[in-house]
This record gives sequence, C-alpha cells and structure tokens, in this order.
Amino acid sequence: MKRTIFSSPTCQAFVVHRAAGTVVASFAQRTEPAPADFAGETMLAGTEHAYCCIRALANDW
Repeated sequence: MKRTIFSSPTCQAFVVHRAAGTVVASFAQRTEPAPADFAGETMLAGTEHAYCCIRALANDW
C-alpha cells in the first residue's frame, strides 16, 4: 500500500512496504506539470520490491 511519509511545499515522499529482499529509493525533481507521477513509480509498482520515491517540487536538484 502506498503511504505518504513526507509532504512540504518543496519536497514529497511516499513508501510502499512489501515483504521483499530489496528496497529501491528513487530521487527526482518534478519535470512534468502537476499532477505528475513520481520518477519510477509505474515501473516499481510492477515489481515485487519495496520502494520509496522522493521528489523535489522546485526542480532545483
């Protein structure tokens, strides 16, 4: 289940907990107009990995 773990005017993050041997972290800036998916979210949703997606909203990374 996707759960937001951080949200501010400059950054957002969510996590998907799964019983998995691998945890993937995705870092990105928003380069698409809102509401854009997080970088890698669609790809990671199709795997069995646990994952955390973090992005900057200001495109300053």
